[in-house]
Formats: sequence, structure tokens, C-alpha cells
Amino acid sequence: MKKTVIILLLFSLSCAPRVRVTRPTLYKSAWEEEKIEIKESSLDDFVGEKFSGYIKWLGMTVGEIEFVNMGIEEYQGKKVYHIIGRAKTNKVLRYIFRVQDEFHSYLDSKTGKPVLFKADRKEGRYRAKFELYFDYDRGKITEINLLNGERKEKNLEDEDYDYVGCFYKFRTLKLDRDEYRFHIIDRTKRWEAVVKILKQGKLEMRKRGVFDAVLIEVIAYSGKKKARGTAWVWFTADGRKIPLLAQINVDIPVVGTVIVALK
Repeated sequence: MKKTVIILLLFSLSCAPRVRVTRPTLYKSAWEEEKIEIKESSLDDFVGEKFSGYIKWLGMTVGEIEFVNMGIEEYQGKKVYHIIGRAKTNKVLRYIFRVQDEFHSYLDSKTGKPVLFKADRKEGRYRAKFELYFDYDRGKITEINLLNGERKEKNLEDEDYDYVGCFYKFRTLKLDRDEYRFHIIDRTKRWEAVVKILKQGKLEMRKRGVFDAVLIEVIAYSGKKKARGTAWVWFTADGRKIPLLAQINVDIPVVGTVIVALK
């Protein structure tokens, strides 16, 4: 969705000035630093959760997101967690650049590792529909392109996760270290995500109240190449570690800062 927002903004707001990439702001929120003991969690703690939110740029809402944990299902004799994600442009911008993305991730209930990832992406004229099968016993990930039937295979390391598996792995941790590293694999690249724990304390959000929260920074690398963006995310500092607010600074002219917040 981040790439989609970038394309949309470049298309519709190409005359806007560049936004300077900065350290994270508190998005009109008050912060009081305080040491908090964060509980370790299990994957069962997240069953049935549902997040919905909006994506904003320069104060303008450009898209909506939804994230649902459907709980445990059975896939090829394994019990798996089924997670659904959706992203779309809002009603106004849909006429300029329509986005309607949906993915399904199936995570092994014992290990939290991905078993199957399915995606259906519609972004302007771009179309993609594919499935990724993760076989850790063979050390292989298989991609099937559902639009043209093409089949590809590449190596899979034991510590590789998809994006959803990494998200849940992070949320099970006590967060008692300053830094964590995760290996993420997608259709085209293998990434190392470096997650730094920056702050803990009380976060006050407009019309939402006060939360015990933890602020993290995420930077990703593919080999020596750094991703063209840095993300900061505020999570609740409890067993559920709910994402409250994210700021993504994109090192591309015009785009600058993108805000993602729960409704």
C-alpha cells in the first residue's frame, strides 16, 4: 500500500513542494516518558482482533486499511491462523487512481511461520494475483502467478518470515532489548528489518485517551541497499501490543511523510 500511495500522490499532486524528511512527530499528541514492563504474549492472544485505519498525507486522507485475525483454521492437516488484510483508496481519489488490494496470510499455529500467502492487487492499471507456498522442510518458497500460470521457486531460510508473520512475531516479545532483527522474504527480495525500541511511556492521543505505549523505529535492508523509507510505530505497551499510530518518512520528492492511524 505504501508504494501505491506514493504513485497516487505523485500523479495527483506533482506540483506540491517537497516535504522535508524529519524525525517522528507526536502527531498532536502528548508524550510523557516512563519505564514500563511489557508482557510477553502468545499468538492466541491476538485471535479475533480487527484493526481499521486511515492513511493521511499533508492532512488529507488518501486511503483506508483493514486487518482481521480470523482465528485458527485447518490447512493441509495443520492448524493455522488466518489473517486478512485490505487496503483501498478513498472515495474521492478512487476516481483518479483506484486501489483495491487484499491479502490472506496463513501462519502455523505452533511456530508462527507462514505456510501460505495469497494476494490480489488492483492498483490503477497494475494487476497482480499470486500465491506463495512456504516449505521449511525443503527450504523452498514457491510462487504461483494466478494470472498467467507461471511458477517460480527460490530458497527459503529457517528464519525467513512473510510480513504478517514478522508483525506477529514482534508482538509476542517482551521488548526488553534495545534492538531486534527479522528476516522477511517476499516475491522479489529478502529483507532484514532492524527494529529499535526508542521510548516507553504515556501517549495521549486526541479523542482516544492516554495509553501506556512503546515507540519503535523500523529500517529495512536488502543486502547493502537500504529501503527508501523509515517507519516509526507506536504500540500499546501491554500484552496485545496494538499498533496505534505509524509515521512513514519516504525519501522521495513530493511524498515526504505519510501517517497511518487506527480509527
